[in-house]
Amino acid sequence: MDSAPGFGPGGCGFKSFGWILPIVKLPPGPYVFSGHMASTVVELSFVLVFVFSFAAFFERKLSASLGGKKATLMVVCVGMLPIAAIYLFTALTTPMPYILSVYNGAFFWLAALSGLFFAMGFVLFLKGLETEQVTNAESIMPIQYVLIALFGVTFLGEAITPLQFFAGAVILFGAFMVSTRKEHPLKFNWALAPVFFAQISWAVYWMILSFTITRFGVASEPLAVSRLFGAMFVFSFYSPVLLQAVRRKTALKRRFRIGSIAALGLAAALLDGTGNYIFSVISLLNGVAVGSLILLISIPTVAVLAHIFYKERLSKVQLAGLALAFIGGVISAVV
Repeated sequence: MDSAPGFGPGGCGFKSFGWILPIVKLPPGPYVFSGHMASTVVELSFVLVFVFSFAAFFERKLSASLGGKKATLMVVCVGMLPIAAIYLFTALTTPMPYILSVYNGAFFWLAALSGLFFAMGFVLFLKGLETEQVTNAESIMPIQYVLIALFGVTFLGEAITPLQFFAGAVILFGAFMVSTRKEHPLKFNWALAPVFFAQISWAVYWMILSFTITRFGVASEPLAVSRLFGAMFVFSFYSPVLLQAVRRKTALKRRFRIGSIAALGLAAALLDGTGNYIFSVISLLNGVAVGSLILLISIPTVAVLAHIFYKERLSKVQLAGLALAFIGGVISAVV
């Protein structure tokens, strides 16, 4: 596989896919975060902002139409498709001894454990989206990203500048302002509690998974194992709901347009799965901290989408919080 200049030992093959779909294979060990790698991490992070923003946009509509349980089943299980496709492509272009060398006990169980936290996060997040505006739910996302960034600095040996740290604090404060109630500007909206705990669960998911990725030097393999176990957990947990939906197929047809719901679910699932793979590559390039800070820009991005398409309204305090989050996100991306 061809090497890209500036990458660590072993290089990074891009082939005909460009930087959108890098199939990364680096040997285990620490890597130097070169200028070329830093530029790639920033580019991928900005792509990820829009991927996750549109995923949350579709998930809100899907959750409101089907309920959190059915929406979770659809997104988590169908979201395996892009990850499985990437995994198969990697397997076909990688020598079998290399693939088998990373499948030891520690690798397998770390990836599987991260999948459990991924699934729990989705269960909680889509439960919260049943009643809450997507803008309010997305405003809690900084908790996840800041925790992941701190993990990258503390345990993965990554570095962020003092100005980026300040930008993260500004974004957190702005997120708190957005998460307040319209009628009580300084009172926390407790209806967002499931979304809050979802962010904690997703943060743990990415901590375990990014550690596994950087430790074993592969991106698609641990992600595939993680998402497979996550899908198995959700499917077994919600299988009674699925059976009930099949039995009430006629009632479902009367209530919803099946084609529209299927399209929403497919879009949300494919975007989520693709976004997870992109962040796995960012993890492999030792860009967890920087990438997490840039992802904070998704908060105002989702707010704009929700305002345009869902006609969601925000108070002046919430609008000020969005402005702070946007400013903080820009600072974290350019310094």
